[in-house]
Amino acid sequence: EGGGAPVADAVVTVVVGRFNMGGMRPGRGGPGGAGGAAPPSDPTTPAMTKTDTQGRFRLGPVLPGPVMSAVIKASGYSSAHASTWTNNAWPDVSIETAAQVEVSLKRGGSIEGRVTGGDGTPIVGANVVAASSGNMGAIWVGSPTAVTDAEGRYRVDGVPPGDYHLTAEARGFAQADAGGEASKVTVPPEGGTRTLDLTLASAAVIRGSVTDTKGESVAGARVRTRPDGGTFRGGGGPGGGARMIAALQTAADLTDAQGRYRLEDVGISVEWTVEVEAEEYVVAQSEKLKLKPGEVKDLDVVLTSGATLAGRVVGEGGSWVNGARIRVGTLNPADVQRPYLSGWQVDRQLDARVFFSDPEGRFLIPNIRPGRVLVKVEQQGYVTYYKRGLSLGADAKLENHQILLARGEIVEGVVKGADGKPLSGALVVVTSRAVAGGAEEAATTEPGESVEPSMNAQTDADGRFRVENIPPGDWNVAVGFAPGHLGWFGGSDENAIKRNVRVPVRDVEFRLKAQEPGTSGFGPGRPAGTGVAPPPRPVGPGSGGRVPPPR
Repeated sequence: EGGGAPVADAVVTVVVGRFNMGGMRPGRGGPGGAGGAAPPSDPTTPAMTKTDTQGRFRLGPVLPGPVMSAVIKASGYSSAHASTWTNNAWPDVSIETAAQVEVSLKRGGSIEGRVTGGDGTPIVGANVVAASSGNMGAIWVGSPTAVTDAEGRYRVDGVPPGDYHLTAEARGFAQADAGGEASKVTVPPEGGTRTLDLTLASAAVIRGSVTDTKGESVAGARVRTRPDGGTFRGGGGPGGGARMIAALQTAADLTDAQGRYRLEDVGISVEWTVEVEAEEYVVAQSEKLKLKPGEVKDLDVVLTSGATLAGRVVGEGGSWVNGARIRVGTLNPADVQRPYLSGWQVDRQLDARVFFSDPEGRFLIPNIRPGRVLVKVEQQGYVTYYKRGLSLGADAKLENHQILLARGEIVEGVVKGADGKPLSGALVVVTSRAVAGGAEEAATTEPGESVEPSMNAQTDADGRFRVENIPPGDWNVAVGFAPGHLGWFGGSDENAIKRNVRVPVRDVEFRLKAQEPGTSGFGPGRPAGTGVAPPPRPVGPGSGGRVPPPR
């Protein structure tokens, strides 16, 4: 940018396809689906190449469709990126002609310095990352990095202007305050070189043994650290990107024949829990741990046998339902008494295990964590079933539990802009929540028995949408977001919601306002092109599943 000189050896990475915000439905096709989820995502084509001496590049062949994500990186320059989540998406790729794109790269600044231990000894091979302060989009497109040399020196080039928090990772060491003031550096608009030295402390160690309730050692158990969820929920503030990177530096080990384990290189700037998994036992988690530099923490874990749930899945008319997808989990104590819970809220508390009913509708689920147990059942053509009132103790066995699946209703319609043109790729949700974010509780103070399922769909090329398997009743229908227009997520625009809609209905129409130039559709004031924004946080039952940041 500025001189117009071609940039050689720039790395160009694209992903062509369409990401779906619908619920988790592996192996199922067609519109709607389990819980009224949206159609599956398009097949995606990742592709990568480098520019030649004239700065030219050519990618392909790729499947035709929208360019979901594009990232361009070159030494000495700030990375550039575009996506369907922001207002700077590249043209769609077609079979007939190549999509023509011209990219201007900005010269970036540099950050250099030394990484040493507490005694001043240089740390060789430390990985240094310049995490943009408060910009979580960097997690999706990457951050400038460097590796220290034999003298512990590093130099990170191509850093865009802005505030950064540096993190450094090396075996046996940990950063004492990831995201703190000591790691902050500012690159001015004119670029230049800034200097910042980092001092690492000794990492912590967690060690102990794993036994069962009889005191016998459990060999081969998987032991690992997990970051406290607050690290991710608060990741958008100053230093949030650096804290996120620190939270992803987890440790793991397998217990030996005596049930012993040792977790090395445990970070000291993040709160951790220790999680233990073993066959025939319930997954165990410790209390939160915040460790000191060089601390060796002794932690013994006792695994308990779980409960068993067995029964049948039955459809309307009493027929057995074959192949129903069943998951269970144990509710957090804080959620047991809440009168309203959405599918998005409780899905995070389900076990990773998946079970399926047999041709006679039978199922058997062992090793369930004792407590207030949540059950979720999905099957094509039925309303997603939730139950959260089962209380099961250790070694308890509940047999002949009947799960009744019901047929649901349909909401169809179209999403258009203020000019009457159809909007493709808009996320439409069906929810009982009247406020974006779903902060308010239901009128009753009594805890509910069921859970509202996730119900959503994306519009097609004609702006049409279809949400299936909705429980009968009155619902709010909202456009969570639409490219280039104001949606219900973040902005809470009244044009993006229809209240108290009685289902079934097939003629719902939205006319959305265009968003202001230079902003994205995830709320007011976010500048376009500042990063590939993550999918918006789902609200209530209009969610499509939480997308974790890639490691």
